[in-house]
Amino acid sequence: MPPLHVAHVVSQLQPAGVEVWLGRILPLFKKEEFCFTIFVEKLAKTELEAEIARHATVHLLPMKIKKRPFVPTFANTLTELGLDAVHNHLPFKPEILLAAELANVPVRIAHSHNDLAEQDRQVTSLKAILRRLFPHRLHKKKSRGATTFVGCSQGALTSLYGKVEGSIIPSGIPIDPSLAIPDDDFSESFSKEWNLPTDKKIIGHVGRFVLQKNHSLFLNIAIELLKRRDDLHFVFVGEGPLQNEIRQKIDHSGLGDHFTFVGKQKEVLAIMATVFDLFLFPSLFEGFGVVLIEAQLAGLPIVASETIPKTTVGVTDLFQWIDLKCSPALWADAVEAGLLTERPSPYTTAPMLMNTPMDILYGKNLFEKLYRAS
Repeated sequence: MPPLHVAHVVSQLQPAGVEVWLGRILPLFKKEEFCFTIFVEKLAKTELEAEIARHATVHLLPMKIKKRPFVPTFANTLTELGLDAVHNHLPFKPEILLAAELANVPVRIAHSHNDLAEQDRQVTSLKAILRRLFPHRLHKKKSRGATTFVGCSQGALTSLYGKVEGSIIPSGIPIDPSLAIPDDDFSESFSKEWNLPTDKKIIGHVGRFVLQKNHSLFLNIAIELLKRRDDLHFVFVGEGPLQNEIRQKIDHSGLGDHFTFVGKQKEVLAIMATVFDLFLFPSLFEGFGVVLIEAQLAGLPIVASETIPKTTVGVTDLFQWIDLKCSPALWADAVEAGLLTERPSPYTTAPMLMNTPMDILYGKNLFEKLYRAS
């Protein structure tokens, strides 16, 4: 029996949440049972793209999605491939699954990775207002062509597709404590490379510099903390369009010596486990929050916003959940309390996370069943 042929559709294979998860989960499928094609809007030429290409064939979409003949053109491509399933990670582009329907692909998965309702409560754009006023129109439009609906959380599922029968499958990670225990000299070499102080507590954040991640509140909390004590340093892991704006705000504050930007990093889990002393995550909204699983595996105290789906993510007792309406002073109180927390070893946290939705094997097994539904 030939392997089932599954196509994933993403924007491009940059090292972001969905794409990193895809790079982790694809190698878990047996090659004799599944083969994969990845369609992208744009080639990224990244290490992640090269790694994924070892486990899947990467193709450019045949043309821009919004062009009029896209659906029949892409349908022809899908027909030629003889696909068993199309897994769409671009929920705002339902044309993908309409083309799959036209090509008679039996399994057509619409996958939502973000809580759109929570996002729209935090922003005031015209599109957000219209979505709040007419949610049924959004649900109907984004559901076209799909046979199966998946959300990384309940909020992500219902905010985009409405009251549909679907599966909640969190974007888990490999639960391997050895991944959180790098070489003995990792912390020293990383700190030396980035000139981090060794006599201060490190408060860290991991995420793209976009509105969703709420770096402005992070900065206000940091400023409040630095009014109280001088033994703290703040590290940002990630890049993004708002990075220069945050840099400028820090420069204007006169506290630049207390902040370090280290850009994109491959060894995020090792950084959390050996460099950070606390993880501060005041996001405006999250569909799931994969970095929070990594922080738990690393045994890192976490101060996070209540908008995050804590019933999905919060497995350990390392969390403090704070309302976004709270003042920076209250957030700072939580940070100071977190710094007093005794950190567990990854060998202690790993068993708490294994065989739960946080475990990538949990999601792999569920997706295998969905793909086999053809």
